[in-house]
Amino acid sequence: MVDKICVVCNESVYATICALCLTDRTEAWLEGKKLSMTREFRQQVRLFLDSLKKRSTMRCSMCRTETIATCHMCYLENIGGWLARKDKGLAVDFVKGFNTGLISNSFKEEIYA
Repeated sequence: MVDKICVVCNESVYATICALCLTDRTEAWLEGKKLSMTREFRQQVRLFLDSLKKRSTMRCSMCRTETIATCHMCYLENIGGWLARKDKGLAVDFVKGFNTGLISNSFKEEIYA
């Protein structure tokens, strides 16, 4: 098993923050912006996490648990894409707030379409 390779994009994971820690931060942000979307957000995260295959692991730099290796960009692209389909203004705030300027063009098109 190769460590620190994202199971979504197969790129190296440099910021070793696990999807659960990212979820905690994103959920706290979302609760402050639009509390009514929190339940649906949790369902979206569960779908994303359930889709991951445990073929690469990493130790989270925040919670120190051994977890499935997922880069923050793949996580943020998945959640940002979901937000863009639900509320484009909120998705733009999300991109700005989480500094995701490197996100793929397809996601940017969803936000600004």
